[in-house]
Amino acid sequence: MAENFETVYLRLRNIMLEAAPGTTIAKDAPGTLELRTKKVDLKTKQQEWSGTVTTKKTYVAYHLMRLYNQPKLGDDISPGLAK
Repeated sequence: MAENFETVYLRLRNIMLEAAPGTTIAKDAPGTLELRTKKVDLKTKQQEWSGTVTTKKTYVAYHLMRLYNQPKLGDDISPGLAK
């Protein structure tokens, strides 16, 4: 199964980059993409997270940080993607 992770990662990476214009790429390395917004978090004094795509040992993680702050945005996400 892990041999397909690179393909899945690359597809999700491209989707995130296309859907997130105006974000800053904080990290772009094999198996890891981290995007940040232009808005600075008052507590950490760093740019806020926008999203990440990361290859893990048994899955490829896809995180959209706005969904954590505004869960209603995820109402139309398929159960498979939500999982």
